[in-house]
Amino acid sequence: MSALGEVVASSTREFTAEARELYGSPAFGSFVRVTAGEQVIYGVVYNIVTEGVDAGRRPVAFGTPWPQVAQEHPQLTKLLRTYFSCLTLGFRQGERIYTYLPPFPPYIHSFIEECRREEIKELTARPHYLAHILKSGLVVADQLAAAAIRQACAVQPDAGEYIRRAGRELRRLLTGDLERLKAILRQLE
Repeated sequence: MSALGEVVASSTREFTAEARELYGSPAFGSFVRVTAGEQVIYGVVYNIVTEGVDAGRRPVAFGTPWPQVAQEHPQLTKLLRTYFSCLTLGFRQGERIYTYLPPFPPYIHSFIEECRREEIKELTARPHYLAHILKSGLVVADQLAAAAIRQACAVQPDAGEYIRRAGRELRRLLTGDLERLKAILRQLE
């Protein structure tokens, strides 16, 4: 499995990576993994940004689509970077996955890979990870929960049953906030 990016900022709660290729980040809501010493840390992508390498200089509009700009100005691929940030969902130590924060964050310069289907299946087998997403304080927490459920459904043996279990967990977590619950459920239709 090839690396999607390299960790450039890290904490136990979240980590950010620079994508190996410009615009080469995993999709919003994708499950990723980072090996850090004896543990594998799992996260879900919640933000993707492309910006100039010089924080003091903002890219300017060219008025043409990106493929044409890249062809006419190939140096721009060296002046722009794509970063993606991941919310930590759990970690593997030995043979077991724990769905809470790891004892240590990923190492800077560690490589991030896509999770294998089996890992996603194990990490999301019980929808406890949804509490961590919904209580994260992220502005996109509700959209992230829906995207993560959609990703998890793709690897579960019975997607319909998984959606029902996730829906029950969402209902439990969002008791008293019916509008928020309905908004998330609409994203699962």
